[in-house]
Amino acid sequence: MRMFLFYSGAIVVMPEPRVAVIIPAYNEADNIGRAIDLVRKTGVAAEIVVADDGSTDSTAEIARKAGCTVISMPKNIGKTNAFFAGLRAALKTRPDAVIALDADITALPKNSLQALASAAVSASKAKKAAMIIARITEGIRLTSACNSGTRAFSSPAAWRLSSCRLKSLPKGLGLEAFLNEFFGNKTEIIQLPGITAKGPYRHGFREQSFEVASTYERLKKARRILERRRPK
Repeated sequence: MRMFLFYSGAIVVMPEPRVAVIIPAYNEADNIGRAIDLVRKTGVAAEIVVADDGSTDSTAEIARKAGCTVISMPKNIGKTNAFFAGLRAALKTRPDAVIALDADITALPKNSLQALASAAVSASKAKKAAMIIARITEGIRLTSACNSGTRAFSSPAAWRLSSCRLKSLPKGLGLEAFLNEFFGNKTEIIQLPGITAKGPYRHGFREQSFEVASTYERLKKARRILERRRPK
């Protein structure tokens, strides 16, 4: 992703955009090494931050030995909280783009990750707070974009997200549902070929239970809106 500019016959090498990759992980010793290798094989120069959500296996040790920045939670507190801890660490590198990946990713083509990073970098240059969602294949099915764990954030979006008042898991919301609500129409969905994950992604029972609660909360919200609009 290095850029070259030509001025009067001279070649000026522009610095590569700074990219940070966050991988929330809970008991992913069997998968985390592959996920790290996949990112590095794309050639995207990225700072990899593994947000270890209180794993009881060797997830954190494997990530450290691979040279990643590891943020370890004292106990399993859910994917959302682990992501935010990873985001705070990633922003210390002053990235132009932040990418979130699930730890169970099984294929990550070079062109796909570069396209995801480039979309976020372009939004950063335009000073747009944008979230880009990549639809991926889990097992044999294509995921719904709203459930995809493969996302990129422009720098303004990442800073805006980190400065929100959220300090713990939002009631009734899993990470992807929360991000969808937070960014709303500032979201772009792109189809990137070849990205696959084991799926369905399970980040501990805690997060799964909140995803179920999310549907219930949405129904209650819709009902309140209808009640306010109902003619008296």
